[in-house]
Amino acid sequence: MKHRLQKILQIIVSQAKLENDACIWDLCCDHGELAIAIAEQVPLSKVIAVDIVSQIIQNLNNKLQTKYEQLKPDTFKICQATLMTVCQDAKLCRTRGDDMAIICGVGSDMIIDIINSLQIKPQKLILCSHKNPVKLRNYLNSSQWGIVSEHLFYDRGQYYECYVMDRTIHEKIDVYGGEQFWIEGEKAKNYLEIKIKHLELKPAEMNIVREREQLYEIKTRLMKK
Repeated sequence: MKHRLQKILQIIVSQAKLENDACIWDLCCDHGELAIAIAEQVPLSKVIAVDIVSQIIQNLNNKLQTKYEQLKPDTFKICQATLMTVCQDAKLCRTRGDDMAIICGVGSDMIIDIINSLQIKPQKLILCSHKNPVKLRNYLNSSQWGIVSEHLFYDRGQYYECYVMDRTIHEKIDVYGGEQFWIEGEKAKNYLEIKIKHLELKPAEMNIVREREQLYEIKTRLMKK
């Protein structure tokens, strides 16, 4: 399992204290490695792995059939948990108010689109985008979810931001990264430098200038520590 997925798994396990028969949804599950690991490490959980690509779900089912007890054509018993596979557009999923939804490995636009499309919003979100984190942060800042924790990962030459959100928490996520996010030592400083250099190459539009100024302020604060 990739380093990034291992870190996300640790976060999920720490947050998976669900009640009322709640489910853990892995939306846009891809190869399903994360969903399987969740089922293995979260006892009595009900995990639902969803992807719109039929071949991905077929490959996942084939893999599961070789290793785990098959309860139904799309449902498997893994340790003390159950894992269901679903070939479906993540935007059509019928999540419930006590559930946890995980959306990783896609861009911020896709994450926002999926969340907006869910008729019943899950209590917890674990999000890890590979593109445009400020847009996602802006969206979450004005959403019904509060920030539980935020994390920075470095995996295979790329940085990833990960957020744990909860509807019962009232603290808003910082659009440019809160104090908790920037305590990651040298990793955070390197990431900050990359973000600043990237913004310096962009046209001086208002939102770009604002983001750049905010990151300069964060850099100044970090240098004083």
